[in-house]
Amino acid sequence: MNAPLFPLLVFYILGIIFGYYFLIPFHFLIAFLAILFAILLPALLFRWRTVSHLLIFCCLIALGAFRMHPYRYPDLPAEHIRNFISEDKQVLEGILYRSPEYSWNRTRFYLDLTAIHERERSFPATGRFLLTVKDCSVKLDSGDCIRFLSRVTIPSNFGNPGCFDYAGHLAREGIYATGFLPDVRYVAKMARAGSHPDFIGKIRETIRETFLNTMETPSRGVALAMILGDRGEITPSLQEDFVIAGVAHLLAISGLHVGIVAAFAYLLIRWCLKRSYRLTLLISIHTWASFLAIFPVLFYALLSGWNLPTQRAFIMVVAYLTAMILGRERDLMNTLCLAALIILLFSPVSLLDISFQLSFVSVFFLIYLIPKIALLLPEEKPIAQLRYQWEIKVFRWLRGALFATVAATLGTLPLVALYFNRISIVSVVSNLILIPLLGFITVPLGLIIAFFSLVFPTIASPLLACDEQIIDSAIILIRFFAHLPLSDFRVFTPTLLEICLFYAGLFLLVNVKKNRTVRYSFAFIVLFIIADFLFSSYQGRFTSHLQVTFLDGGQGEAVLVEFPYGRKMLIDAGGFHSDVDIDIGERVIAPFLWKKKITKLDYVVLTHPHPDHLNGLPFIARNFKPGVFWWNGDEAAPPLAEKLHQIIGSVKGNSRVVNRTTPSLAVNGVQIDFLNPPPQSSWVGNNNSLAFRIVLGEVSFFLTGDIQKEAEADIIRTGKNLRSTVIKVPHHGSLSSSSEEFIRAVKPKVAVFTGKLGRFLPHSHIIQRYKEMGVAVNRVDQQGAVSFVTDGKMLWVKKLQSGIMTSVIQTLDHRP
Repeated sequence: MNAPLFPLLVFYILGIIFGYYFLIPFHFLIAFLAILFAILLPALLFRWRTVSHLLIFCCLIALGAFRMHPYRYPDLPAEHIRNFISEDKQVLEGILYRSPEYSWNRTRFYLDLTAIHERERSFPATGRFLLTVKDCSVKLDSGDCIRFLSRVTIPSNFGNPGCFDYAGHLAREGIYATGFLPDVRYVAKMARAGSHPDFIGKIRETIRETFLNTMETPSRGVALAMILGDRGEITPSLQEDFVIAGVAHLLAISGLHVGIVAAFAYLLIRWCLKRSYRLTLLISIHTWASFLAIFPVLFYALLSGWNLPTQRAFIMVVAYLTAMILGRERDLMNTLCLAALIILLFSPVSLLDISFQLSFVSVFFLIYLIPKIALLLPEEKPIAQLRYQWEIKVFRWLRGALFATVAATLGTLPLVALYFNRISIVSVVSNLILIPLLGFITVPLGLIIAFFSLVFPTIASPLLACDEQIIDSAIILIRFFAHLPLSDFRVFTPTLLEICLFYAGLFLLVNVKKNRTVRYSFAFIVLFIIADFLFSSYQGRFTSHLQVTFLDGGQGEAVLVEFPYGRKMLIDAGGFHSDVDIDIGERVIAPFLWKKKITKLDYVVLTHPHPDHLNGLPFIARNFKPGVFWWNGDEAAPPLAEKLHQIIGSVKGNSRVVNRTTPSLAVNGVQIDFLNPPPQSSWVGNNNSLAFRIVLGEVSFFLTGDIQKEAEADIIRTGKNLRSTVIKVPHHGSLSSSSEEFIRAVKPKVAVFTGKLGRFLPHSHIIQRYKEMGVAVNRVDQQGAVSFVTDGKMLWVKKLQSGIMTSVIQTLDHRP
């Protein structure tokens, strides 16, 4: 691989990674760079080749760390919105710096704030701000100025390992404050910033109205997504079908779309220029077509919203068109490295962006793997059996398309597993059919329609009908692929070692014909991968320890119990009381389980059917094959009732209503004692929560659900042993629970507060009550997920975000 820019890119990326993970003083980086340059100049002058190369690589590492420093440790000005966080709503004003981002039931506005308004005065405010409006109908675009009333919040993540870094994702775009509005009543459009007209915005709106008024759903949603980057018309069910079929990337404008536009523009311009015999003699048709193709690509990038992935795709395509102009179009690897260097020099945090990683990794493996695969599978024998020239052309096109699909799929497989925990089995076949159908046909045709809708609307109508038929056919195929048996499956999160092993095995596989050493190395890597898989799958079956992990479940809670010798139980799965557009089971709880290599649960428990405990369980039940389902027997109100019945149906008859009279159970040496609810209870809601103790030796855990003082008093009256080492604080620490009598009866050493409801729960009086009674307090809402490990005598607590484990209790005796 002759690519001199490749090592430069690698060392610069190493510097970015180094600057992200290690705190390096800014002045030290400047001094170190100055010293390196001072030594490098004489090394270059005297042609000390080895020293020069080493110094250049060191300079690139230092430069990467230097460029990353302002993003990793931002110096925010005094008027930044982050310094005006308040529990009260505020009137803010700002300018949209990019087009709104539409989804099925909400719109996101990306703003540069300009002012905060109060009754008596206004004062300047700066900083980028993300405003999310549910069911937004107001028409806005980049450059528009709005004023709105919203509470300002700091972006935060769920405190479980494996969850998406939402706060970091926004910080990489310079957003450190957000707001949410239920509708557009609190948004007012102001006078447009500046005097320049918004030509692109008007064109976008005209095209959007044309598609909305002419095409039917769901085809218009796909057309709007691929032409304007507007996914607001795509239903969640259709989007899920795209994901299962492995073609979700077609809905997000990326390098594929921009590359298709560039290829179409180049071919069209070259065809037009060739119509003139004089031009073919005066100019280089190839060079001028490459240069002029940049302008349609730029227009498409602006038309589609000019977001960060589109900007990166534009740079990649322009780099390739520039290489064509210079006659270096075959130097693909250097062109790719040049594009990556340009992007990372201007925006080093792009390296952490999922779309950047997927785009460049897929293109890298297209360039590297296709020739290797072609050598492993030569075409001479199949072509010898074909009789006609058109058959040979079709065969070569299908062969190239298949190789490209396989190369991109294999190259991005570890990243897809890492970020999405999902592998589409049908993606190779579906992409082979749908990329030409939706990419090579729909995108150019959509842009032609967009052009005619602006100048000759009557011509656009028949083209729209044709485009709609093509998209409808594609949707039928997508739904066919998505509903095939075993069309996709969920996978656990690979570790860095496993990703490296996969890529090492892939590189050795495509070079397996080179020599015996490569073949032996490939066999060793395969055996290592198998051993790693077996170890990850069965390591829990050889431990005698009990581990109880209290997870961040939003406003609710979720508790994972890992019994000795491998059995696992999940108690509740979190959720929110309000209508929040997030499946907490899929986005929060499941990623933690996959990160721990858990793909099956032996027990799933629902303490009571309230949304903050139930909402995450349906996804868990569908994807983790629970063996048994326990619950308290309460019926849920619609729409929760449907979710409850889904869970019961998923265990195929192995559901069980448990209460205080249920005999104690033993699971691999761990005893479970049920303490609430009483049989034939007249209580409903929180007091009827399932509550039980988990006991191993001298250490015990009291999982209380949302019981309140009435249920606490009733449990005390039973006279059963309540003493527990660790208590899950009842009802998220509300004033209606955790009576002094109950705490004295339990005598916990550690209290864990779960759930976060802002300033309401957990209540400060309850936190103080536990502290005054000598109980150590752990708050999941502040510290993130916390895990307790015990062998029955000693107890260790581990804060999963920091990874710090300490021994807190050595010997306990909680036996009656």
